Amino acid sequence: MVPSASPTADTVAFESSIRGGEQPTVGCRRFRGLQGISGRRTGMDDEIEDLSPLPEEAAAMVEHAIEQEHGYLSWLGTEVTAIERGKIVLTVPYDEKLTNSDGETIHGGVAATLIDTAGGIAQQTCIENPLSSSAATVNLNVNYLRRATGDLRAVGEVIRHGGTIGVSDLRVESQTPDGNVREVVVGQGSYRLFR
Repeated sequence: MVPSASPTADTVAFESSIRGGEQPTVGCRRFRGLQGISGRRTGMDDEIEDLSPLPEEAAAMVEHAIEQEHGYLSWLGTEVTAIERGKIVLTVPYDEKLTNSDGETIHGGVAATLIDTAGGIAQQTCIENPLSSSAATVNLNVNYLRRATGDLRAVGEVIRHGGTIGVSDLRVESQTPDGNVREVVVGQGSYRLFR
């Protein structure tokens, strides 16, 4: 866990945007290496790759806000496991309280929450100073491929980061009933960016 940084005017504004009664929009953590992120590279904007590394203060603040302070995401057990500009990995551990009535399959709304959050976070990491900005979901497309019966691992990756709108590629992996870890949800989100 990355230690919390001392709050500044930017971090207080950022933290209150996460807690402000609106949907959770963004979050980030110090890049710990995206080892194990399988899948396709979505053709991220060249401008994103030219940005300086994500500030440690932003990473620490968002990790704390998502894992400790955000009521719903904290209750789910959401963890920020990796981040870099334009890409993030979030996880939620399997818990019976998150299952459908069969007591085995994770409810689809949990996966949808994860990809929505990951998409907004990925967008916010592309802004030079993520602490002075926010993102709000404009559209979210979620495709459920198969049942999830284990821990959820969501990857959000920026496809396009424009002046006011950004688009993220989203996917969730989990153990499936056959015992394999596979993609269980794929989607795409569009986000209004507030700088």
